Amino acid sequence: MTDFQDPGWISADAWWVFVPYLGLWFAHRRGSKQPALIDVRWVFEAWLVTLTFTMVEAFTMTLKGTDEPSAAVVVAGLSAICLAGIAHYRGRPLSLRESSPAALAGSFRTVFYVSLGLATAPLLYGVCGVFVAASRVPLSVGMVFTIAAATLTAPTAASIRRQQSKLSEGGSTLSLGRAITAPSPSPDKGTR
Repeated sequence: MTDFQDPGWISADAWWVFVPYLGLWFAHRRGSKQPALIDVRWVFEAWLVTLTFTMVEAFTMTLKGTDEPSAAVVVAGLSAICLAGIAHYRGRPLSLRESSPAALAGSFRTVFYVSLGLATAPLLYGVCGVFVAASRVPLSVGMVFTIAAATLTAPTAASIRRQQSKLSEGGSTLSLGRAITAPSPSPDKGTR
């Protein structure tokens, strides 16, 4: 059940993902009308642009501090916990409480958004470390961990195949690829 048509990463009408912060907001607003895979990929792309913009902003700040390693060590420790959380959360099979493609797509989205939140944390820890230590070293440490977390979080075709194999090993007959590329049902009135 790993045969599905991968729609790719970006479409011509998704130019707005390249606008920092605004692209992330717009991706979230439009996501509910799209298949789950398109939704999470748009959000991931907008997140990467926003992340890059944040890194450039933080590196261009003028700092007059010491290169005290204690803040960098704290950032590394907290970031390692985030990576372990992502590995643990993404290592679990998707929820199959309801055996429907819509529920499976919802579970896929949930895992993605929790992983994305954990992937963002190391950079935020690094930014906090910049202000505490007045040094760019904590930011550099946070960036390394965030880049590693982004590679674990990205909704690639290979990660979808891995999750599908876990579902198949668990005895599910549902196709994750088909569930996340199918058009999403219209949300109920009043949910957004």
